[in-house]
Amino acid sequence: MEEVSRSESGQAGGNGQGRSTGDWSGASSSGQSGNSGQDQGGTTMNQAKEQLGQAREKLNQGVDSAKEQVDAGIETGATQLEGAADKVRDAVGDKEGMPKEVGLKVAETMDTASDYLKEHSSDEIMRDLEAYVKDHPAQAMVGAIFAGFLVGRILR
Repeated sequence: MEEVSRSESGQAGGNGQGRSTGDWSGASSSGQSGNSGQDQGGTTMNQAKEQLGQAREKLNQGVDSAKEQVDAGIETGATQLEGAADKVRDAVGDKEGMPKEVGLKVAETMDTASDYLKEHSSDEIMRDLEAYVKDHPAQAMVGAIFAGFLVGRILR
């Protein structure tokens, strides 16, 4: 009998009812603010997606611009390489023997490189370079060291 009176007093007391009423109003209040929070969260999510899309677009524009600049630089380099090959030919034109053969071979190699640069995009050049490095790592390392040495000498 004591158990019954305890349960009745718990339900009949002001605290029991107050909690029940408070719980219901709190649930409806938090439910409404939850919907409002979801609306704000959805809006924030949409804004974040929009900003991400804009950032991607700007990044793609930057990459495209950089590729165009690289391609223009490659074209300029190819033209200069072609001019250098002509100068080498002119320099060895009146010589005889080994110096002439070496000079003509160098000029021919420069023309081949110039033609390659003119005929291929920067993406194709990178793929070919990667394949060469994978196939010939030691030669690629020596070439990289030599190129670094030349760049260092030029920049001094």
